[in-house]
Amino acid sequence: MILAGIVLYNPNLDRLRENIMSITKQVDKIIFVDNSTISSIDRKKMINLLLKDSQYVYIDNKCNFGIAKALNQIMKYAYNNDYEWVLTLDQDTICPQNLIDGYKLYLKMTDVGIICPKIKDRNFEFENNELGKTDFVEYCITSASLTSTKIWKKIGGFSEELFIDYVDFDYCLNLKRNDYKILRVNTVEILHEIGHAKTYHVLGKVILTFNHPPIRNYYIVRNKLVCAYKYRDIVNLNREKKEILTHILRVVFLENNKIKNIRCLYKGILDGKKMISEMRF
Repeated sequence: MILAGIVLYNPNLDRLRENIMSITKQVDKIIFVDNSTISSIDRKKMINLLLKDSQYVYIDNKCNFGIAKALNQIMKYAYNNDYEWVLTLDQDTICPQNLIDGYKLYLKMTDVGIICPKIKDRNFEFENNELGKTDFVEYCITSASLTSTKIWKKIGGFSEELFIDYVDFDYCLNLKRNDYKILRVNTVEILHEIGHAKTYHVLGKVILTFNHPPIRNYYIVRNKLVCAYKYRDIVNLNREKKEILTHILRVVFLENNKIKNIRCLYKGILDGKKMISEMRF
């Protein structure tokens, strides 16, 4: 059986409805874990309407516990109710109709911890059309990925102390450390966008900025450092540090809100080196 899990955070209800409609017929049940911080009468009406159907389950956290805890709540429900696989979705992900059918061919692969789609980012024009039907990959995002419940339990779940950002990469590295694989199904494609991207042309190179809020830049830098040190036995620590430096330079020189960004980036570096990984703001 397959459970779909959607983490909610002050969602756009029209987009959420599209999400639900795109996946309802493909899975056995959908669970919503609500981390919303803004009360919404319309959201409550929508949830109450959904709960009249036994296919839907709703957990209201009444505050934002972070993406990792919400994902673990979804996985725990799946484990306790004998679901073998969980499809994790962002609240604004619209699934193609071949999503689960595309994954079903690979559900018996016992060394695979995640089955994920090919991601097409709206921000990039380049697309590799020479891929085979499947590939083993190092990392994937949680949205539209199918996670093995049994393996989730075995490796200890998602790292809740990270709160947000790099929760998915941390889990992927934990899979790798435990000799499990991530299978990408290239015949299943998801449209995805990171942040509010802008393209710059500098010295003949195309540079992309994502324009995250300063607090997100804190978590991005801090959690990437935390993961790099945590998994230094299986990652290239120097490469990770170079990627962090590139991100910092991009933010400082090309994005707005420079003073707040610099403060958050500096704090992120300090906390990352100290392996501080709980919620800080």
